[in-house]
Amino acid sequence: MDTAGRHGLMNKLAVTADYRTTMAYFTRGQQDPAVNVRAAPLGEPSKFPVHEAAELAAPTAVGPGYSREKALEAIRARYESCAAVTRYTQPRAMADATIRTLCQRLLYEGRPEWIVLMTLANLVMNYRMRLSREPPMTASRGQWQAIATEEMRREEQASDPSPPMTEIAETLGMHLCFVTATIARFWGLEINQDTPDFDALEALLKTRYGYWDDDIEHRSYFIHFQAG
Repeated sequence: MDTAGRHGLMNKLAVTADYRTTMAYFTRGQQDPAVNVRAAPLGEPSKFPVHEAAELAAPTAVGPGYSREKALEAIRARYESCAAVTRYTQPRAMADATIRTLCQRLLYEGRPEWIVLMTLANLVMNYRMRLSREPPMTASRGQWQAIATEEMRREEQASDPSPPMTEIAETLGMHLCFVTATIARFWGLEINQDTPDFDALEALLKTRYGYWDDDIEHRSYFIHFQAG
């Protein structure tokens, strides 16, 4: 360190402190040195644009492992399975003005219908699993995955329990995050955080994995409800 200091390291270091601590050096005797201290703003934020080197920008190339053919094949299967899982719940949910507005907003923001349908299917599937497996917390992760696969392949029957409309309205956003995580794992991405930044994850999928762009020709599952 001594050698580095003699070569100029100390001229490249700066010690920082919070505002109150710094002001204490100039306002001795005051109990709270930052009280009544006014600082004029430097100017409008627009006068200080962020400059970023192109080399530091987030990559926009196609993500590792992505192929449009694989994406469309998976989307076709999702439409089929998710429509079956929500065969009776979806019309009931769309008859609710609050849920209909939530779904419309998700679609108007630019999402394809398969994402919204998959979100509702995930919600319905988890609700059925909670009711049909007692006690639910005794199952291992592998058992839960097997149960989930079974439920996702099973067509909803008229006699099946359906989530209350209040639960759908309150948890739709949470299940949308779960769908984002599911799609990330589908493309081989690892999520190491217990609570990931879902907005950032969604942005990554949109930019590099065609998340909002990829879709197939299909009958609309929501257009008939949008005018209601």
